[in-house]
Amino acid sequence: MHATRIHTFWAGVRIKEKLVIDFGAQFLVQDRFGHTPLDDAVRERHSEVAEFLIEANAEFKTGISAAVQLCEAAAQGDTAQLELLVDVIGVDPNLGDYDNRTALHLAASNGHYETIQRPGGAGGRGHG
Repeated sequence: MHATRIHTFWAGVRIKEKLVIDFGAQFLVQDRFGHTPLDDAVRERHSEVAEFLIEANAEFKTGISAAVQLCEAAAQGDTAQLELLVDVIGVDPNLGDYDNRTALHLAASNGHYETIQRPGGAGGRGHG
């Protein structure tokens, strides 16, 4: 399956919201890698596009992929990505990666004080 118009939306192509809706774009369609437009917007850190897709009832796949993205952002001290994942998308900050490490654990182990002190940042319970 090839990328659809909605997949290209996250890449910076400015399609007016009305046009997307009028064309009847499928927000849950997956590309050949199994990614939805919302997955792409989140991975590429496009908050505005992610918010639009959520308002249009797109769903983000949670699970190990969301946990890994959350943990990577925390390990890098990327508070903007953490805010997108936790505050906009609603990813549980207590999700653990493949080693059951949480975002809080990785932010702390990498010395990202600014990330762990922020409400809703790395958050979570730490590694038990």
